[in-house]
Amino acid sequence: MAAKGYDSHRPLLIETGRVFGHRIKRIMELGSGFYSSSVFLDRTHFPNVESFISYETERKWYKTVSEVLSGAIEEGRLDYRLYNKFEEVDVSLTGDLLFVDGVKRHRKQILARMHNNFDLIICHDTDLWWFTDKERSYFKYLWEYKPRGRHTGIMSNFIDVESVNWFTK
Repeated sequence: MAAKGYDSHRPLLIETGRVFGHRIKRIMELGSGFYSSSVFLDRTHFPNVESFISYETERKWYKTVSEVLSGAIEEGRLDYRLYNKFEEVDVSLTGDLLFVDGVKRHRKQILARMHNNFDLIICHDTDLWWFTDKERSYFKYLWEYKPRGRHTGIMSNFIDVESVNWFTK
């Protein structure tokens, strides 16, 4: 059971898998979690993932998540990395999906530096309209999911996420 809405992004991640899962092979996650990491590792939602790198800043949380996801780490399906500051993240990495959670003060910096590195970017607990016009201009397409008052944005310069029929079966 999720506490305080920490899983509010989970339906959007699952829906992203339904809509785009077949084409997503490389995922990078900044800020790990039971809900996001587990969805990305679930082949029901993301059947073709070949590379999944997850960065975490909080040592205690890293240890907790490592224990829960130890099977995926041991199998090599999850490359789980502890880092101390954003500057340690390899911003030259590219892929199909970037999921941004974790340290809020780094989110705008991450998006500014990595907006063209991934086909899709999902940013949890982020109201897209707190972006300045300049920050919004980094992306051609923006769509916001707002369950229970929590904001999760999905954005892209390559895929028209605004025209997707989200949450239709």
